[in-house]
Amino acid sequence: MSEHRGPRILLEHCWSLVDGIEAYNLDCPEGVAQSDAKTMIGAVADSPGPQRHLTEWIGAIVSLPTTLGDQNKAAQQAIDLIELDIQSR
Repeated sequence: MSEHRGPRILLEHCWSLVDGIEAYNLDCPEGVAQSDAKTMIGAVADSPGPQRHLTEWIGAIVSLPTTLGDQNKAAQQAIDLIELDIQSR
């Protein structure tokens, strides 16, 4: 899959904005192969530069998603899995 196709897939199939309400489809097609995603996450986890920026970005948006309901639960599950993966390294 081309490197530019992943974001397009996300916008076309995994995200919508209707009447000002943002929604995410958790059953959307993969934009990146699982093996490639694992390699990329590993590179970020092993590199101190991006981590500093991700921490700053997460801190800036932490209070925004107050009305996303089930999406907040899915996001928390993803965060928990990422933290477990990082701790296992």
